[in-house]
Amino acid sequence: MKEKIELNGYSLFVQSYPLVKKNELVSCVVIMGGWTNLERIASELRFSKEWEEKLISVIELSVMDSYLSFKKRKLQW
Repeated sequence: MKEKIELNGYSLFVQSYPLVKKNELVSCVVIMGGWTNLERIASELRFSKEWEEKLISVIELSVMDSYLSFKKRKLQW
């Protein structure tokens, strides 16, 4: 189970996993992490993806320009 909680002004995500032995709940593992850190990482990934798309466009335009320049020079000869 995943859940987002607020604790002392911090946003946390909590995941819990039951530990079952012979159909009996014997314990539980709880993992907590900072939600703010996840939001920062997600933001950085979105930023990287945007720049990747921009750089791909620049490279494609550069290749097309080189091709057209080559073709134009070849026609002039």
